[in-house]
Amino acid sequence: MQVHFGGSSEGFRKYPELYKLINDKIKSLGHDVSNEWVHDTKSGDETFVDKFRGTLEGIVKSDALVLEKTIPSLEVGQQYHMGLERNLPVLFLHYNRVTRGRTVRPAKTQDTMHYLVDPAKVDSIYVAEYNRSTVGNVLEAYLNVVEEKHRRARFNLVLERNLDNYLRKVAAQNNTSKSEEIRRLIIESMNRS
Repeated sequence: MQVHFGGSSEGFRKYPELYKLINDKIKSLGHDVSNEWVHDTKSGDETFVDKFRGTLEGIVKSDALVLEKTIPSLEVGQQYHMGLERNLPVLFLHYNRVTRGRTVRPAKTQDTMHYLVDPAKVDSIYVAEYNRSTVGNVLEAYLNVVEEKHRRARFNLVLERNLDNYLRKVAAQNNTSKSEEIRRLIIESMNRS
């Protein structure tokens, strides 16, 4: 799974070892980090536009977001917003050196700015506290939730009437739904590629 890991510039300057730990734990769990900015040695030469472009490209190719929000910032909020626009699940991590918790829980109103979020997307927002010893368990729990609950993407499809009629007819003949027929066609196309 492709995972975008993000946080604030100030958080990275203050806690670089935590950011690198989170990045590396995601990879050790068998997932890919979509934008390797944490270990990028040339990042000091990049302009703001370059960094933003890398972040956006990372989010676009991701299946899930992990955002470190111990130090809140507009950067974290912007990544959060971009992830929600793409209907991606989001985990907010908050450092707490004394936490024993390993649980990832759905967000509540006090955790995020729910009044800015479409109610249909609230179910894909999670929060957790972590420290150096629990971060691996927290990430594993979240990524397991993502794989179980957020496997399918929803989208609207507008078809001309004749295409819809044909799709309905094929679905009826095969005793399937129109969605299943579209999935079958996509899978067949992928297998030919």
